[in-house]
Amino acid sequence: MFSKGAPKNMFLLKQKNLSSTTTRSYYDIINNMREYSLKVGYIVENPNAKIDKPKKSKTDIHYYTPEEVEKLVSVFQLGSIKYQAIILLVLDLSCRREKLTGLTWADVDFDAEKVQINAATQYAYCEIFEKVLKLQMVKEYILFLKPHLNYLRNNKKNH
Repeated sequence: MFSKGAPKNMFLLKQKNLSSTTTRSYYDIINNMREYSLKVGYIVENPNAKIDKPKKSKTDIHYYTPEEVEKLVSVFQLGSIKYQAIILLVLDLSCRREKLTGLTWADVDFDAEKVQINAATQYAYCEIFEKVLKLQMVKEYILFLKPHLNYLRNNKKNH
């Protein structure tokens, strides 16, 4: 029943213009089902063994030039401290969006000039949830650039 499907299934996945991550996930699900079927005796061989696992595609890393960073900072200095803080944190911390949006003022240690990442947010089911990070990740500290830290310190007092 399954023995002739692997190459055809992978061909169909490639035809749908799915990301390499999605294609690899589908491959893993199909392969796991076939490995289980092999284990319990429903099939005599796993046809996925005849094909290579899809490769993860290389992505170009996009980054801001110093001029773009300067322009970005100058534009956001006109706006809310909330957005200014987000931009400065993104530039300094290089952390993922989920961790960045989980930060509070209590996470910023102005004296030690660092940020402790304790929580993250996650968007699911049309809602935003805060999740506490796993114990080994709680001690994640990131140092600030001094000019940005001073800017945030001065503006925190005003809000």
